[in-house]
Amino acid sequence: MKKFFLASAVIALGFVAVAPSPSLAQVTKSGSKYKFRMKWVKGAHMAYGLEMTQVGSTAKPMQMGLVYDVLSVANGVGTVQATVSNAGQQPQKETVKIDDRGRASGGSNVAGFSNILEFPAEAVAVGGSWKTNASLPGMGGSKMTGTATNTLKGFRTEGGKSYAYVTTDLNVSGGGVSGKGKTDSLISMADGQLLRTSMALKMTISTKDSKGKTVTQSIDLTVKMTRK
Repeated sequence: MKKFFLASAVIALGFVAVAPSPSLAQVTKSGSKYKFRMKWVKGAHMAYGLEMTQVGSTAKPMQMGLVYDVLSVANGVGTVQATVSNAGQQPQKETVKIDDRGRASGGSNVAGFSNILEFPAEAVAVGGSWKTNASLPGMGGSKMTGTATNTLKGFRTEGGKSYAYVTTDLNVSGGGVSGKGKTDSLISMADGQLLRTSMALKMTISTKDSKGKTVTQSIDLTVKMTRK
């Protein structure tokens, strides 16, 4: 059971590893619509805590850390180092380039840092949706395809600050995995940074045992990512 949880946690991390990152972008109003962009700033630093819980399990939630550092900026594209830490393991680092819509490129494992919540090219109205696709890391070096339908639900105020409320319906397939999930995110109106996101994900994972027999396991996960 533990190996399935660890594998599914890696998959889930692929969905949130590059949520809107340490930029000074803003959510600006354009008529009756809103435009989402990231404006990268050299030296920006942001840290998040991630908690992954297997629904129905007595195991303790998996605690992970995610840190973003902007190394440089050129023509609106940030070179960002993302560091993922997990207790008892060496931190995993990846340097990628991310444009003002959150689209990542470069790096040896860029799929692991794809942004499923990629910002739309055009401004979007409240209730409006946009779709994105991402290549995600699977088990044993395999690749999966993640498809997301993002919807701007409205706006919320917390601690005197305004946030855009975005929901994301997820579908993932490939590499012996199939699943669906839903994510709720709050994005700062002032700087485009993610305050927090929560995800519920149901997956079916198929692997081979030592005799070559297919073993299938269904797992429900909840993932919470909060800015420190």
